[in-house]
Amino acid sequence: MGLFLKMIRWAGTKQWFGALGRRILTPLDKVLGRRGHTVTSWTTGLPVGHLTTTGRVSGNPRTAPLLFVEREDTSVAIVGTNFGGADHPNWASNLLANPHARWKVHEEIDVSARQATDDEYATLWPRFVSMWPGYEGYVSRSQRIPLMFVLEIT
Repeated sequence: MGLFLKMIRWAGTKQWFGALGRRILTPLDKVLGRRGHTVTSWTTGLPVGHLTTTGRVSGNPRTAPLLFVEREDTSVAIVGTNFGGADHPNWASNLLANPHARWKVHEEIDVSARQATDDEYATLWPRFVSMWPGYEGYVSRSQRIPLMFVLEIT
């Protein structure tokens, strides 16, 4: 692991990083994601995909860049930490209202989302924390258990 990634992983454990991520990194990743890149994956090598949900109120497509964990089958897992915010991220609420979504890493595919089972959560959460140690701080700051979803190809 390079020095830059170590520094970013350290910064991710700090409370100020959550505000930075919500206000700067996520919007930047959304814009660059349309061009097939993200600041997060480009600068850190971390896996980033783009989830497009249907807005539960507006009905409009909403896209969010997210870190993900690959599973042994063809599915991936995503977790709604919202950078330690008090509420679940909007994309998670959108999936609860309508589990049909689009997922893009290299090419966009249709997926169906379901909440991870307790066993899946117990297995996958340590993998998320290993990838991004800041997740533990997000949970302690928000004092909520993040929603975790498994995205399955439809």
